[in-house]
Amino acid sequence: MRSHAARHVDDPRTLLLTAPGWVRTDLGGPHARLTAGQSIPGVVDTVEAQSGKGGLRFLAHQGRTVRWVGSRVPSSTWDRRVSRPA
Repeated sequence: MRSHAARHVDDPRTLLLTAPGWVRTDLGGPHARLTAGQSIPGVVDTVEAQSGKGGLRFLAHQGRTVRWVGSRVPSSTWDRRVSRPA
């Protein structure tokens, strides 16, 4: 996603990655903290809150920014380069 966003800096679309949290599913297992019913409304609210903002964001289901792991560019610098003003 980051390489796509870097190649399409002038693209006004919002590119959004969401982390749904640790959800009780076959993948998350029975000890996960959230049910799907707890996670999904947060994901939907997060997506709706970003509508029309443009740029690339990686957000948790509560709307908080998730830090990019392994980034060589500090996230604050990346946000300035990729994000577009509202």
